[in-house]
Amino acid sequence: MLLNRSESHRAEEGAGDANRRCEVEWDRTLTVRLKAMWYASKRAIPHMIRAGGGAIVTTSSVHSLVGFPEYPAYAASYINGISLVANGGWSISARA
Repeated sequence: MLLNRSESHRAEEGAGDANRRCEVEWDRTLTVRLKAMWYASKRAIPHMIRAGGGAIVTTSSVHSLVGFPEYPAYAASYINGISLVANGGWSISARA
């Protein structure tokens, strides 16, 4: 089983209106949060296939669902992490 929850503890992580953030800050937030969930899942799936099964549990923040105007990158990274798993971003059933 993979518990997929990416976290960062920088106070400024994802802070500020989307139109005032620089691209480097936006990219860092998405890399630390969204890409990390993708990468961990990608690495875990071959082990799950060899083991005959497994689970990926992705947790998120309530702010990805109800809005968090001061942290748009933070919210976007988590809602997209949920979407990655929920929308079949992993096609392993045909190989299992």
